[in-house]
Parts: sequence; structure tokens; C-alpha cells
Amino acid sequence: MASGPSENPESFSSTAHTLNDVQLKEFEQVYREEVDHVFRYAMGCTGRREVAEEIASETFLALYRNFPGVDASWRKAWLLRVAKNLAVNHWRKRQRERELPEHTDLPGVSGIPESAESILDHEALKPAHRACLILRYVHGMEREEIVAATGMSLNQVKSCLQYGLKLLRDKFQIDGKGGPHA
Repeated sequence: MASGPSENPESFSSTAHTLNDVQLKEFEQVYREEVDHVFRYAMGCTGRREVAEEIASETFLALYRNFPGVDASWRKAWLLRVAKNLAVNHWRKRQRERELPEHTDLPGVSGIPESAESILDHEALKPAHRACLILRYVHGMEREEIVAATGMSLNQVKSCLQYGLKLLRDKFQIDGKGGPHA
């Protein structure tokens, strides 16, 4: 275990309320046997030790949570699949972070057309509304991407988008179909 995370399988015992004693011992055995392999795989996927350690930890936490439902003959493949998915998520998150402007909640962000900037200056728009509107309609992000970028829940993002659009429609007296109010 010299090259892998320094976690101790006994650290999982403090939350062992879902596994019986036999399952816990079996989980600890799987951990000891596979932690180095999962860590090396994650290290190969990410190239960064701290990220690989986090992925290995999250992988074994996922195994712990799903242990009774994971077939023993498929555990190694299951572990590597989870590690791969976590590595892919890591790279996607890094890509989104690179693509996002640093201050999406402030007017004057580079990349926003001047006309959109003046529209988004509405005093009733809170920073959360402004950020969601910019990410959705200026940068073309999907709601799920906005959730990942802002840390808001999906319902919060939907609410910010809906309320922000309503405020802008009211300000510019536009009905929901793009025309002036009758």
C-alpha cells in the first residue's frame, strides 16, 4: 500500500451501521487488496496525486455504500468503472472552470455584449438571477451545467432563470412570446 492513499480501512468502521460484521470484514479485505490498483488507475487518469487520492477515496466510499448490491465477481471492474467515471467528472469540471468567466455575477463581464450588459443592469435582478441569466443566455450553458458551475440546486437555477426573465419582461414590457404587452 505504499503508493496508494494513506487511508486505513478501519476508518470506515465508524460509519459501519449499514454493513453487518461479515460484510464489513469483506469490505476491508477488498479495500486492502484493491486500494493500490484503484489509486494507480486514478493516478494514470488524472496525473495528480491529490486528485487520484480523492478519486480512490470516493470510489471506496461508493463501494461501501453499495457493497451488498455489488456482485463479488464484478467488484474489481465495478471499482475501476467508478474511478473512471469520477476521473471523467473531474476533467469535465476542470474544463467548465476554464470556460467560465471569473465574475459571472457582475455586470461588465468580458464576453457579454454591451446591449445585454445594459439589460442585465436591472436593479431588481439579484446577483444569482444575473449569474444564471448570463450563463444560460450569453454563454449558452444548460441548466445542469449552471448547477455545477454555481453550486445551486437545479430548482434554484430554474427559479432564478424564470424570475429573472419575468423581471426583464416586465421592465421592457414584453410578453412571454417576445412581443410587446398588449
